Amino acid sequence: DAAFERLKHASRIRDIDLLISPFEGGDRCHTWSFFKTPDGRYCGSGRDITERLELEGQLRQVQKMENIGQLTGGVAHDFNNLLTIILGNLESLERLQDSDASAEQKAALANALRGVDRGTKLTNSLLAFSRKQPLMPRAVNVNDLTSRIITLLGKTLGEHIQLETALSDEAWPAFVDPNQLENALINLAVNARDAMAKAGRLKISSRNRVL
Repeated sequence: DAAFERLKHASRIRDIDLLISPFEGGDRCHTWSFFKTPDGRYCGSGRDITERLELEGQLRQVQKMENIGQLTGGVAHDFNNLLTIILGNLESLERLQDSDASAEQKAALANALRGVDRGTKLTNSLLAFSRKQPLMPRAVNVNDLTSRIITLLGKTLGEHIQLETALSDEAWPAFVDPNQLENALINLAVNARDAMAKAGRLKISSRNRVL
């Protein structure tokens, strides 16, 4: 209707995109040009641009991910520099620590060092995502890796989430970057928790599959 309204004030209009639903299913997008003949009739011609629009959408997604990767790489690089400074000072404190240090002081320093180590792994994952650092895949025992993060997941998910595991004794090693796999498991678990409104049961299992 809008196109024909415009034709009242112009003899020709172009680039009118219309969504067409064929009988066989699958919506298609066509772009049309219309013109009005001297005797008052309307004529038009259109062409299917569905594939072109899909390719343009894919290109925009690639460009978006590239921009995100560049931003992520810059942030990760700066964060890595900060971690290096923090680690250097913590290691100096560790060397200066004497036998009179209390158990609480020793535990606090050890926790800080572990936090820096975790931050370094996260930074490496971000740099890998931004393609500024290559992934380092190797043969990984998936069951061992999963078992190591179960305690972390239990604290992260909260007491209202019942966490279960069913790890196959025959699970094959996986050729994967262990940090990436660990982050993927944690993200999946957190997303599952968020999908459960009040309480629920989260089961992590491993088994061999041939695709």
